[in-house]
Amino acid sequence: MLKVILPYALISALAFSSCQEKSKAISESKSRTDLDSVSFVINTVDKSVGRCDTEGSDACAQVYLQLLKLSPQKENVLIDSIQKSITNEFLNLSNTDTALIRTPSELIYSFLDEFSQIISELPDYVTRWEMERSADVNYNKWGILGISLFDYSYTGGAHGNSFIQYINYDLTTGKELGLDQFILDSEGSGFANFSENQFRLSQNIKSETPWSEADFWFEEGFYLPQNFKISDQGMHFIYNSYEIAPHAVGQIELLIKWKDLEPYLQSEWKALFSKLDIPAA
Repeated sequence: MLKVILPYALISALAFSSCQEKSKAISESKSRTDLDSVSFVINTVDKSVGRCDTEGSDACAQVYLQLLKLSPQKENVLIDSIQKSITNEFLNLSNTDTALIRTPSELIYSFLDEFSQIISELPDYVTRWEMERSADVNYNKWGILGISLFDYSYTGGAHGNSFIQYINYDLTTGKELGLDQFILDSEGSGFANFSENQFRLSQNIKSETPWSEADFWFEEGFYLPQNFKISDQGMHFIYNSYEIAPHAVGQIELLIKWKDLEPYLQSEWKALFSKLDIPAA
């Protein structure tokens, strides 16, 4: 039998390389799991014009804001960058103008001033306007900061409009985490077919049923929204009202559990999430 004898130096080099790779993997996992969560505070602002404290047909406009302020224990450039991004997204959540809103006061008074202008032109106008906007933290560990932005407004008509946006930040880089940072080949056919099957299962729609017959607006084919949040259960994808179905259906949430996502996860996230099997609340 032929025996291959490797020089001692080569064996040592291979062993050292193997140890280095293992140590690197352990170190990367440890650096992610040992990250401290970021502290934050919530402040609220409530402003109005008119007689909003009465019931009835008095015209009034009211704005309620819930503001999020990250508060790291020491100066942190990455956290400052994330705070600027959150503030900008919050202030311009439903802004259709080309000019950006830069401060909470600007947001509040642009809404109230528009109402006051209508009242001055139409003295008999009795519609009550309302804006509610909030920012909150939905996930805060393992170097991931998940943010929820919610907006509701009513300025007349059959119903108000609501919108929710989720943003996920990597505390190690200060950058947003999109779907392609979590999923291998997120635009490939394998993941596309998998996610469509998950959606059909959640809505009790047979695989052969056309979307038009199921009353969903996937005219160009099924897609997952980039609007998602992270939890210990899995990834929660949100379709806002009017996005894929009539307003009466409301917001649609698709939860895909980590154990089902495991074959598609990037290696870093697979190490963190694939062992979790926590029942949804």
